[in-house]
Amino acid sequence: MKSHKYRFFPIALFMAVVLLPGCSTSVLVNQWSDPSYRGPALNKIMVIAVRNDPTRRRVWEDVFIGELSRHGVNATQSYQLFPNAIPDSLQIAGAVAKYAFDGIIITRRLPRLSILIM
Repeated sequence: MKSHKYRFFPIALFMAVVLLPGCSTSVLVNQWSDPSYRGPALNKIMVIAVRNDPTRRRVWEDVFIGELSRHGVNATQSYQLFPNAIPDSLQIAGAVAKYAFDGIIITRRLPRLSILIM
């Protein structure tokens, strides 16, 4: 009689092959910086995750805030200021003026690229 622990091995192997590629790390695609900037480090930042799903937006912004705070940066999630929707450019400008943010981090997920091999 076969052991029960080996009965699920093929299923577990299949699930690992299917699910593990989804755990790949993110890649920075594009960034801009001003090489002539010689001012102080930015310490009060608003983080905006451009996500249509409000839950995912909150998760992305919370993760950024967590990492920034580990490095001593005071950061605020945009959903705290704009809980109902992603802010537009006028709302962002107003928040920068009102709360005296030094900078803004805006992140969005790019569409997945499909590569065809022929």
